[in-house]
Amino acid sequence: MRQTILACLVSTIGRVYAASISLASVTVDDLINPLAVNTTTPTFSWAVNSPSVRGASFAGVQVQVLSGSTTIWDSGNVTTTDTRLAYSGSALSARSDYTFSLRLSDTAGSWTDWSSGTFGTGFFSETDWASAQWIGAANSTVDEPILRTNFTIAKEISTAKLFIAGIGNYEAYINGDRVGDYYLAPGFTTYSTRYLYDTHDVTSQLSVGDNAIGIAVGQAWFPLYKDGPAADRGAWDGNMRAKAQILITFSDGTQQIVVTDDSWKGKVGGSTSGADTPDNESFDERAEPPTWEWSSASFDASAWPSAIVQTPPATVAQSTPMEPVRIMETISAVAITNPASGVWVYDFGRNIAGFAAITLNEAADTQVSLHYAEKLSSSGRVVNEGGRYQYNTYTLAGNGSRTFTPRSSYYGFRYIELTGIAGTPNAGTVVAQRLHSDVRGIGWFSTSDTLLQWIHDTTWQTMLNNLEGVPTDGAYVEKLPWTADAAIMSETAFSSLNLKVLYTKFAQDITDAGLLSGNIAPWAPSPPEMDDYPSAAWGNSYPEVVWQLYQHFGDASVLSRFYSRIKTYVDYELNTRGSAGLVGTESWGDWVTPSVNDKTLVGTAFLYRSIARLVDIALTLGYADDAITYNSYASAVNASFHSAFYQTGTQDYRNDATEDFVQTNNLLPVAFNMTNPANHQAIVDKVAADVVSNNNHLNTGLHGTKWILPVLTQFGYKDLAYLVATQTTYPSWGYWQTLGATTLWEDWTSTARSNDHPFLGTVVDWFYQYLAGIKITGAGYSAISIVPYVPEGLTSAQASVQTARGKVESSWTNSTSQFSLSLTVPAGSVARMSLPVSSGQSVYEGGISAASASGVTAQGSADGRALFDVVSGTYSFTVE
Repeated sequence: MRQTILACLVSTIGRVYAASISLASVTVDDLINPLAVNTTTPTFSWAVNSPSVRGASFAGVQVQVLSGSTTIWDSGNVTTTDTRLAYSGSALSARSDYTFSLRLSDTAGSWTDWSSGTFGTGFFSETDWASAQWIGAANSTVDEPILRTNFTIAKEISTAKLFIAGIGNYEAYINGDRVGDYYLAPGFTTYSTRYLYDTHDVTSQLSVGDNAIGIAVGQAWFPLYKDGPAADRGAWDGNMRAKAQILITFSDGTQQIVVTDDSWKGKVGGSTSGADTPDNESFDERAEPPTWEWSSASFDASAWPSAIVQTPPATVAQSTPMEPVRIMETISAVAITNPASGVWVYDFGRNIAGFAAITLNEAADTQVSLHYAEKLSSSGRVVNEGGRYQYNTYTLAGNGSRTFTPRSSYYGFRYIELTGIAGTPNAGTVVAQRLHSDVRGIGWFSTSDTLLQWIHDTTWQTMLNNLEGVPTDGAYVEKLPWTADAAIMSETAFSSLNLKVLYTKFAQDITDAGLLSGNIAPWAPSPPEMDDYPSAAWGNSYPEVVWQLYQHFGDASVLSRFYSRIKTYVDYELNTRGSAGLVGTESWGDWVTPSVNDKTLVGTAFLYRSIARLVDIALTLGYADDAITYNSYASAVNASFHSAFYQTGTQDYRNDATEDFVQTNNLLPVAFNMTNPANHQAIVDKVAADVVSNNNHLNTGLHGTKWILPVLTQFGYKDLAYLVATQTTYPSWGYWQTLGATTLWEDWTSTARSNDHPFLGTVVDWFYQYLAGIKITGAGYSAISIVPYVPEGLTSAQASVQTARGKVESSWTNSTSQFSLSLTVPAGSVARMSLPVSSGQSVYEGGISAASASGVTAQGSADGRALFDVVSGTYSFTVE
């Protein structure tokens, strides 16, 4: 009996003092157990699970860091409601390993369980590379070099790490086996400013005795440099190269280092890339033994020439700060056709980014070709749209069956055309391998409307196809990280995928690619001092990306990191205005609009937007003087915009009084809160009238499309916005669906050059923020609003986002008798909720009046909606 009472007492005590929150994950510099952070003050971050107790929050954090068994930092209980804490212990050593433990306390002072992890440090200076040198091979500007060396290990190994950089990319092999599963590594940068290196744990691949390492170096993104004039390449020439260090730590604590230097062997291998890399790559099996041979310790490389040491440029080395690109999916063809003699076309059923793995067993000197494309001609053969000839060619040695893949290129495709084989191929001869950054999904949207669901799912797939270490414009045509494409999609992307580190690196790329004029390059990374394309519409990408990173992930350090260069860019735009106070030249405006593209109007609106974003950042960082100064500049640009473009006769915005009404021209000043807010409703009324006159269709390009549905919804046209979203004739998303699209296209027409472009997928912003109603009102979801709009004919919508504070979710159903909303508010957050209520209806939560429910505070009503403040927790509301 005493034992039973004691057990109950212990159980009760455990329940009373258990923390009301729990840890979901912990990261170091936003990566899970990174092998090499690039700083002596890494930042620990955490995410919590959705709380089961209403009102739960975390109030403190404790972090302990150990080197071996020695504690080198114990933060103690740090009071914070943030989700990040920077290391401030004893100095960390380069190329070292550490363990850490982290726990949180809630507002009652109870602690979560400890969560543990590891991290390593990389190079803190160039001297940490020891004597490693950049090496390559002769004639390695187009023919890709292979490099190797042997080394001996005499003692028992405790740990071993490979630190490696490749310009443009590398594949490493130790004792015949591939190192890691990264592709296009270590990533694309403005090479004249910085280069990246990767770190791999290779302990299991080494052994006592003879060992060997081989490195194949490819072009990847490097042709953007090597094909330009010398002045644009900085200190880089066109030679592909690698730099590596193996750090072996023995069980007795001593170390051995193997580095790239002139003792290595190096020659051009079998891979050759064309001038349009990453559009084509060829491989001659006769020129290169299999990798498992030439990277093994038993291989005789005595006939190989010595590697050539390359002159190093004065650039910064940085450990790769983001998730690697990996093969994320292997796909078999859904159909194989034979449209001509010796021609075989594989249809993989959908557009992807990646390459083919082809298995061949042909006679010596046979040449087999693969051509990748998004479209087929009427004859059933692939179409090389826009002159992009994406291909692989394999010349065989006749040594039996072997599977081949490209080393340094990838392609956008649905179809692959195979020629050159002697027999009839099967489904296993060619398989597609989908390639993209290994980023984690954090959000999802679902709805009763099948077309809206198709738009969401298709946008998701298109985004993934265009994440190859950088956010690209398209997987097929250019494969370039255009700034506006990435920025316009940032809200959709950040609600769907954990892209904090990839986009922070992208913001650094924009910084590194900045032009001496103060302008930023239209894509980044890019060659130094590339042609200066004036475009305030593209330049706004810089402050916009940085601001959205802060809003979605709550890390204010990103604002301070890039503030100075954003300010320089805004100054450039202000200093290059014309006499009327408008942008001087705008290169692109509302790109791919079916309507008139008034570039100067669009550019000036985005100049205002950039200044306003700078003011937002200045206020957040406490730079009051800057905020006042630049707010006055914004007011001046706003006045110039209104003076130049507001037509008193039509009472709307046009380039001149004779021009037809253009939707984008009138959406932007409202969306950016320009001019007189009292006029906004009248302007949106005109937009709505134009939409109706176009049979409920939008008539917008890249920029206008992002804003048309939100602006219509905000100003009372939610049903019209829904009609626009669900059209199936040109121009609309549904039109693409009727044409068989599996990804988003570059423009609204049936003849779009690229069929894998994400930038018109900003409609998904509207799904999350208006249909599901989730909006950020405090950085990092510290405060949110839940305002679902329920258009006529839609019966359900649900969206969720896994934030650092836990999951936020809004899920509603609507019928003639009842509106129901399930809501989850993350830990430490507060939501202002607004629900549609008709006359005679009441709001309930968990079966009782919402005003009486725990965690809910009624805030009255406005415009036919009931308002409530809701603390963290899970709720079930009904309106009936």
